[in-house]
Amino acid sequence: MCTSKHWGPLHFQGVFPSGTGNLAGTSFGNNPEFVDAGSPSTNGGLGTVGDLHLSVGSPVINAGSDTYAGAIDRDGAERLVGTVDMGAYEYAGQ
Repeated sequence: MCTSKHWGPLHFQGVFPSGTGNLAGTSFGNNPEFVDAGSPSTNGGLGTVGDLHLSVGSPVINAGSDTYAGAIDRDGAERLVGTVDMGAYEYAGQ
């Protein structure tokens, strides 16, 4: 996890389990279609978190990489249902 007050694109470089890599340029340009994305603060505060589970038809369903995916998501649900989803929660077809 990274905390930053930087308001532009962030670029990370580092060592990964199978070598080194660069995550620059990997931002996903489409709306991930969360159930509720929350609201950013207008005064520099934290805003609201919302519900970051994926909605039906989200473009990030099955769009992740299985390479380093854990077995369970943030809810403790099975993570690998098909190809892993991008994000903290695996879509379960709510």
